[in-house]
This record gives sequence, structure tokens and C-alpha cells, in this order.
Amino acid sequence: MRRASGDRDRRPPAAGFIAVANRDGLPARGGFIHLRVDGRVLQPIAVPMGSSATDTALHVADALRAAGFDAIVTVNPRTVFGAAPGADIVVRRRNGQLALIDAPSGLPITTDPQQRIELGAVDLGDGLEEFDNMTAASGTLEERMLIKTLADDDPSTIDLFIINRFTHGTRQGEAFIEASGGAIGNAVILDRTGLRHRESAWTMAHEIGHVLLNQPLHPDNVGRDRPWLLMDSDNNRGTVNGPKRLTPEECSLARDTVGAPPGVLKPYGERSAKAR
Repeated sequence: MRRASGDRDRRPPAAGFIAVANRDGLPARGGFIHLRVDGRVLQPIAVPMGSSATDTALHVADALRAAGFDAIVTVNPRTVFGAAPGADIVVRRRNGQLALIDAPSGLPITTDPQQRIELGAVDLGDGLEEFDNMTAASGTLEERMLIKTLADDDPSTIDLFIINRFTHGTRQGEAFIEASGGAIGNAVILDRTGLRHRESAWTMAHEIGHVLLNQPLHPDNVGRDRPWLLMDSDNNRGTVNGPKRLTPEECSLARDTVGAPPGVLKPYGERSAKAR
């Protein structure tokens, strides 16, 4: 769920997440952004004509910091249909809690007629809105808010999120990888179906494989169907029982690729020595 620019109704404030030019990446035509943070109305933030999403996000972050809040700006990969990358801002109080954000009474969040400003909200009542092939690199606004506000930012770990379901039911699991060039990496989302199929589809292992291989594609995207392989896209076929497998080439790729997540894979002996 999201709250778009121009909303004038009195919905509850959103928790600490602002998206600039979500999905379309359009530049500003010029205008003012109006924000109320934790009940405090900020001075209108002027956005010059031609400002990119990143420029606008940095302007807003500066205003939030001047008001005593912590604000972190991240840039998202351009969607397939987008004009340019979008940007997000995570807003926290000094104690690390997410701040509450809405528009002042009677004002739109932005007066810009082109560059949208949206407040993120994660509502699992209708599931988590999943990405499609057009937005896979950036993720949806709901996914980005979930991960950017809760992930630990430790490159040596993989963050796993378990949800009830995906809104449109098109996936059982998703992986966000470093190769996408965005602010989200080393993250996996699974729904209950993905967990339930752990001994047939091996969904969690499959999605973690995407992270370790730093690779969004599947072997059968570019070759013959081999459902006994872990990274095959239809590895839940009932014709293959038993463990799914990685090829020797995939193991080498996970171990040796320059772009692989730093610190995630380490020699087994090194981990054992540290454990002792």
C-alpha cells in the first residue's frame, strides 16, 4: 500500500518512509513539498525544476536533518519503463525509531505536477505487493519499505523475511541481489507456500542460491529444462524427488565471482575455527 502525492484525507501518518518518483523516475517540474513529521510541520521544501529523484530526496533529507531527524537516502535501479532511477528516504528519530510522516492539514504532500512523492506503508492484510519483470531490480514500494527499514545492513549476512502471502500470488519467493546495482542486496522474501514446499521446490534454498550466485536468471532461461537442478525455474515439478543440485560451474561462480556478496561465503574451516 502507498499514499500518493495530493492525498488530502486524514489517514494515519505513515511510518518513516518517503518514495520519490516511484517506478517512473520522472524529474520535477518545480514545486513545494509539505511534510509533518511526528506532528511537527516543517517549512515547505522547494524543489527546483529539473530535479532528479535523487536531487529531490537529498533536499528533503537535508530539511529533515535540520529538523532533528535522521534521514538516509537510497537510490533505486531504474525500472524497465522508468525515465530514470527513483529514490527513497528512511526517516528515524534520534533513538532509531521510525518517525511518523504525513502532510499538514489541508495541503498536498507536493505541489509538483509531475514528480510524485509517496509515503510508504506495509500492510500484510492483503499480502505483500510483489515485483514483476518490469520492477524486479528495484522492487515494489512495499517491498523496499519492508527491507530497508528492517534489514541489518551487514554484508556478511542474508536477511530472510517471512510473509503470509504475496498480493497477486505470482511468486512463492523473491531474492534481491547485488548485481541489480540497487540499495537492496542479500535479501530473500518467502511466503507460506514457499515454506510449505521446502522438500519439493526447495524455495528458500533456491532464492538464497540467487543471492550467492549474484544471478537473477535461471539455467532453463537459456538452455534445456533440467528440473533436478536447484536453480531451475520449475524445480517444483513432481517428476523429480530428492535433493536439488548445483552444478560444479555454479559452485565455482558462487565461490569465485568478483561481484559475489562479500563475507557471506567463507571456507568451512575458517568458520569452524571462529566457532571454537
